[in-house]
Amino acid sequence: MKIRTDFVTNSSSSSYCVEIQVIDKDDKIYNLNIEPDIYFGEDCDIEIDLKISPKKLVGVASVSELYNMLIDSVRLSFDYEEYYKLKKFVKMVENDDWEAFEEFDEFEEGIQELVGDVEYFESVKNIASIDEIASVKLSKSFISYGESSGCTVVNDTKLSDLAQAVCDLDGEEKEAAKAELIKYLDKPQCEGNSQNIIDDAGFAPWPTGFVGKTKWQYEWKHLTDNVEELAKMIVNNQLSDDDCGEEWIEINMSTGEINQAAMFKMDK
Repeated sequence: MKIRTDFVTNSSSSSYCVEIQVIDKDDKIYNLNIEPDIYFGEDCDIEIDLKISPKKLVGVASVSELYNMLIDSVRLSFDYEEYYKLKKFVKMVENDDWEAFEEFDEFEEGIQELVGDVEYFESVKNIASIDEIASVKLSKSFISYGESSGCTVVNDTKLSDLAQAVCDLDGEEKEAAKAELIKYLDKPQCEGNSQNIIDDAGFAPWPTGFVGKTKWQYEWKHLTDNVEELAKMIVNNQLSDDDCGEEWIEINMSTGEINQAAMFKMDK
C-alpha cells in the first residue's frame, strides 16, 4: 500500500482521501486507505467520495454483507459527473474492460495498485462472524494548499477578533476573553457556518456530509494547550494558510452506537 508522508507546499493543489477501518474484538485492524493522488499523481483529476447509511451498517447480518457495503460506499470519478462504485470499478479492471478507461491509459499502473489494495482489504472476510467485529470507522479527509487553499483560519473574522481580545486585554478581562476563545474553538459550528474549501472543480463546502449533515469544530490542542499562546499565533499570522480537515463516523457494532464528527485542523 502506498502511503504519503508529506505534501508538496511550493505548488497549488487539493486532494481528498477516504479510509475504511474494521476492528475486530481482538483489536486487529483491517484498513483500506484510498488517496487518488498517491495512485495517479498529484496532477490527476480523479475525485473520490463516500456514500453510506450508518444505520444500515449496524443491521448487517454477515461479514460478507458488511464488506460489500463498505466497498460499495467508495465512489470514483474521472469527470466529476459519472461515479463508479469501487466494487464495479475493480471488477471492470479485473475483466480488462479498459475501453471504459480509454482516455486514462496513463493511470493503468495506479489502477492496478489500487485493485491490489482492495484485494488485500478483502481479508476482512476471514473474520468468523459479524459478532466478532467491534467497530467500523469511515473517514474522508482533504488538504488544500497554495492558491487552492480557502485560508479558513485567516478568513475567520470572529476567530481573529477573539484572539485579538486575548492579546489586548489584561486581568479578569483577559481571562474572560480566553474563556470565550476556547468556547468558540471547541463549539461545533452549525451547517450554516460550513467552510468553503477549493477543490479542482472550484469552491466546495466542507464538511461534505458524506454521512449526512455534520457539524464541525477546530482541532487545535496538538499545537498548544495554552490558548493565549494560540491567540498570539493567530494574531501574528503564524498559522498555515493551508486547509486540512477530516470528517468521520464510527459505529460500535455491538451496541449500535454511532459517533460522528468533522474536525478542521489548525497547523503552523
